[in-house]
Amino acid sequence: MKNDVYFVKSKIPLTSLLFIIYNRWGEKVFETNDQNIGWDGNYNGKAAIGDSFGYYFEGQCGDIIITKKGNITIVR
Repeated sequence: MKNDVYFVKSKIPLTSLLFIIYNRWGEKVFETNDQNIGWDGNYNGKAAIGDSFGYYFEGQCGDIIITKKGNITIVR
């Protein structure tokens, strides 16, 4: 299947990153600081229900800090 894992991708090498995914109630369902680790749509060892999730990303490239927020939708 396509898009089974959601990764942070960057054309510029990141010196650090923080990537967090929250459910609609604000509970943290995933967190990583490793660009090679992505979210597979699981929460507490079970497949998350089809829903919208919020994400927060903060990455650093040299002296530049990039922050992004948005939504990810799981369709099952």
